[in-house]
Amino acid sequence: DDDDDEDPTSSDTPMSLTSAAQLVNATTGDGKSNTNRRQNFRSKGFRTMSSSSITEKHTNYSPSQPQEVCNTQSWGDLSWREDLNHEDLASNVRDIMTKILKECILHDLQKQTPQTHMSPPSPGSEGRFLWAATLAKNHITQQNNMDILDSHLYNYIRRISMLYRNECHFHSWYHACHIVLGVNFLISKIQGHDKNGNYNDNKNKEAQEEGGNDDTNDKNSNNSNKSDDHLHDPWLRFVITFAALIHDTKHLGVTNRQLQVEKHMLFQLFGEKGSCQERHSLHLGLSILVEEFPVLYGVIIAGCPMFIRWVSQAVLATDIASRNVQRGCEEKFDRVIEQKNQQRQYQNTSPQQTPKQKTNPKQKQNGMNDDGNKIGKDGLWISTTTANISINKNSNNEEDYLIQHHRNLLTESALEQLLLSADVGHCSQRYETFLKWNRLFFQECLASHLQDRGDDPRIGWFEGQIPFLEKYILPLVTRCETLMPKPCGMKECVERNLRRWKSEGRAWTDRMVDDLMPDENGRVIYWTQNDVG
Repeated sequence: DDDDDEDPTSSDTPMSLTSAAQLVNATTGDGKSNTNRRQNFRSKGFRTMSSSSITEKHTNYSPSQPQEVCNTQSWGDLSWREDLNHEDLASNVRDIMTKILKECILHDLQKQTPQTHMSPPSPGSEGRFLWAATLAKNHITQQNNMDILDSHLYNYIRRISMLYRNECHFHSWYHACHIVLGVNFLISKIQGHDKNGNYNDNKNKEAQEEGGNDDTNDKNSNNSNKSDDHLHDPWLRFVITFAALIHDTKHLGVTNRQLQVEKHMLFQLFGEKGSCQERHSLHLGLSILVEEFPVLYGVIIAGCPMFIRWVSQAVLATDIASRNVQRGCEEKFDRVIEQKNQQRQYQNTSPQQTPKQKTNPKQKQNGMNDDGNKIGKDGLWISTTTANISINKNSNNEEDYLIQHHRNLLTESALEQLLLSADVGHCSQRYETFLKWNRLFFQECLASHLQDRGDDPRIGWFEGQIPFLEKYILPLVTRCETLMPKPCGMKECVERNLRRWKSEGRAWTDRMVDDLMPDENGRVIYWTQNDVG
């Protein structure tokens, strides 16, 4: 067959939706007709899989176990091995994300039968891309071609890694990899993973059906009710890892406020909405995925239709210098917790003990309480004044729509709090880790100041860390651990670091300032990641 020799990857331009589907088709099927296709993909750098089952391949496919290159025994000790270089980190991040993506696809296959009889909508319609994406997902999962996804994912990660600026001491590729490790650890405390980091959906189900163990039924338990079931979706782990990967892409090493003062191009592009560097990173990360890796994006969006929304919300929340952004995140979290507490109170109250809600006749007819909240299934009171969320508004059941609204709100809030906690995770880890990243951030601020692009960090550095730990970090990690069945020691680490900083921080800051004094030629000798480590 002449078509067997065609190589859909031969074009140097980004693949269209049609060529994306052709790429998937060219890597599927069996028999002799597939031999040439496999040879063509090998010549282009793609690797193809044998006919072994996806379960067997899942067991054997792992170039290096994360435990060999990083410490994941506890939150306080979480770190990559110090001798890993830029490419090593990219390779190991690929291992983590490929593993998660395979878990997502396996989970979807166990939940539902892929649609094999689908007709494409008319050309140009809005549904054409979703059809192509679903087609790509079905072909890849059915024919066990995970190597294609792995190749695309690895190339994407390497592409993103090169966009982190070497001159940034803190907002660097090493920082992004540290956050990738952090969000995976934190979400595993919510979802439940075995000692090798593998997702265990059956374990979660059994724990929920049995009411959990003693640890999950204590006063800190928040995941024992069914309203949190969707937080155990493995796609959320992929979403939060992807957001961590791209969240500081091309960061300039200066504050958004400084870009506003300079009337920088990024401020002119994104400044009206605020968080200009976060929006720039988000735009870069998503546009590269969609335009340069359409097959990978097609598989992701078919499995997680809310992917763009959730990644966007999580990345934009990392503007910790914006009071408006952080206030919005806190208010969203408070609304979610209030609704969960109301639901828990309703579920724990027998029908005879259920207090009557004082409602006026009009509210009673509409199924609402005095606060104007919808009284949904299982006593779930859903605020009708929460932010608009992109969900299925064509639902015939208004109550189901509001419950879905609440669940999307909970998911967004959880992703925001997890990424925020990991982004400043060094503050809640062991003291040596806190000092390492504290110095790197100081160096970045000092370098910007010496270029007349920011305030002098040497003034008030020691004093400034105390309210930051007390008023921002402690409430943040408290909210994060509220999402977990059992705390992971974040709050205790912050309190310990705060005590040591108050007693030792001033002397340590003075030594750091002395180390970074310019020499006779006006040059400053900065420490690298390994030097600080």
